[in-house]
Amino acid sequence: MKIYPLILLIAITLVLGRCTKPEIHASNSLVGTWKVDSLVILYINKTSTGSSTTDSIWRTQGNIGQFDFTEEMVKYDYKKRNVQQNSNVNYTLRTFKENAGFTKVRKWEIILPNKTYHVEFGDQTSDAHKNARKITLTHESDVIGKQEVEILYLGKR
Repeated sequence: MKIYPLILLIAITLVLGRCTKPEIHASNSLVGTWKVDSLVILYINKTSTGSSTTDSIWRTQGNIGQFDFTEEMVKYDYKKRNVQQNSNVNYTLRTFKENAGFTKVRKWEIILPNKTYHVEFGDQTSDAHKNARKITLTHESDVIGKQEVEILYLGKR
């Protein structure tokens, strides 16, 4: 009869030991060097109701640049429409849940001092943030009217 409390203690230890916050998995996935595989810029016209129309699309792929993430800093260097974009800044990885029909889905953001990227890990499944090899970074302004939506497709080296 004394074996049941021991088995219960082992089971609880195993379950609690495997429960790691998603932020820790995502942060660990993010750390490293990411190559910018392609860049898409959507030229849109956003209305006050939140809808938008796409005027044109600009695409490029190949050797565009890279992002290097550490625990607290990101150094990026890539070319956007023949203009070099580079910086070495602190970032914050933020997660939140958003309604999607009858369920809530986890969303991710990388917050830089001058802009915020929406992040999609891999195939966007519930555990795609664990050991991610591909991410998509999207930057869209909240401004009404004509603007650019920047979409970066990155692969981990």
